[in-house]
Amino acid sequence: MHPVLQSCFLFEGVPAQDTAALTAALPPEVPFRKGQPVCLPAQRGVMLLLCGRARAVYRDVDGGEHLLKFLQPGQIFGAVTLFEQPTHTSFVIAEQNGAAQFIPEAVLVDLWQRHPQAAQNYIRFLTQRVRFLNRRISALSGSTVYDRLWTYLLQNCRSDGTVVLDRSLTALSATLGIGRASLYRCLGQMEQRGQLRRASHHIIIERAYLE
Repeated sequence: MHPVLQSCFLFEGVPAQDTAALTAALPPEVPFRKGQPVCLPAQRGVMLLLCGRARAVYRDVDGGEHLLKFLQPGQIFGAVTLFEQPTHTSFVIAEQNGAAQFIPEAVLVDLWQRHPQAAQNYIRFLTQRVRFLNRRISALSGSTVYDRLWTYLLQNCRSDGTVVLDRSLTALSATLGIGRASLYRCLGQMEQRGQLRRASHHIIIERAYLE
């Protein structure tokens, strides 16, 4: 069993022998190469990223691509395919060569029926997804560049005010739906006002603005 699969949050609290029996029936890993879409099979289920890195994107009616989030090993995607015929509005693109494991809906349902703790694990995951999407809606609903950027920073900072940038500022501007030049200008203005400091891959919000 792949170590990422073995440590997946879906199986937390499930006896090791039951996890091994369930995962032994899974289909082969799905390899992918950088730049390729990481496609779900035709049947319903979720994908678990085993190795490599990928990005989830939304494509609008004009073909524009908007970054939703980056995916790391151990994260799952495709949850909207469960229990009904999906309509794909988002896609996953490989950032690096890697592999993913497809987990069919039937395996998940069997797991949840046998082990209520596993069902709770999945409900917790869905709750976290709802909170993430609520934060995204809040950030994107701001009427100005300042509103969108400041909301994003406050929602993603640690208790000490540190925001770890897991993407380039160009990618962040796409996430927030604002121009790159506008993002840089707004960050500069915030820094001049003393609201934040910028460091390599980090932004630190001054404590006075966290209270």
